[in-house]
Amino acid sequence: SHFCVTRMPSAFNLLLLTAAVTCNALHRIDCQGDNNCSNTTVRCDSSDDCIVHCARNGCAYVDIYCPVQAAVNCTVICDEQNACLSATIHANFSDAFELICQHRNSGRSKANDRSMANYDDEMCKQITVFGENGNSGQLAHFNVICGGDWKSCLGAHFYCAHSMACNIVCNGSASCKSAVITSPTQESLTVECDGLASCESLLIQAEHASDLRVTGCTAPNACVDMSIYCPTIASQCY
Repeated sequence: SHFCVTRMPSAFNLLLLTAAVTCNALHRIDCQGDNNCSNTTVRCDSSDDCIVHCARNGCAYVDIYCPVQAAVNCTVICDEQNACLSATIHANFSDAFELICQHRNSGRSKANDRSMANYDDEMCKQITVFGENGNSGQLAHFNVICGGDWKSCLGAHFYCAHSMACNIVCNGSASCKSAVITSPTQESLTVECDGLASCESLLIQAEHASDLRVTGCTAPNACVDMSIYCPTIASQCY
């Protein structure tokens, strides 16, 4: 394979995943620089916790397959411009899933750091995440962070896993603009809209969720032109 794979020992993984009941090996896939994975298929080991790190267009137009065994975690980090542009992530059956679309140094001023120029823009533009068949359990979760400076998850589509709580954080400017979020079934969906125009024209399809909470909406245009379909199973829509 043309990308680097590093396996961490279980003892190290225990330090990273202190909340986990079991301790799995860690399968790390780096897609950046000479290990660019764009326009390919990336597969995590079926039974190990997996971290996929994408930078410098490293996962543009990539199909990423998370582990398919129970009690494993899958994390995808997209931390430079267009790192995961139009990528598709198959997060089915993972016990816990996290997508981080935010530069590792987000928050530093570009005006004072020319090396940061364009690094915080459109990391996960038009990304699609399928998590429909996640595993249930006390520690199960489906978390997405769309940060950065500008349009980090513009036009994205997030299908939350059916059997785990879903949390989508849109805390960058226009971070979730024109995105679509499809809720889990009989589980909670929380959407945070904390940036300038962060959830402008966002579509939330939460008819099958147990409850929906939309927070923030205090920044200019943060929640303008949003479309929200509240849960029909339970009348809990905040």
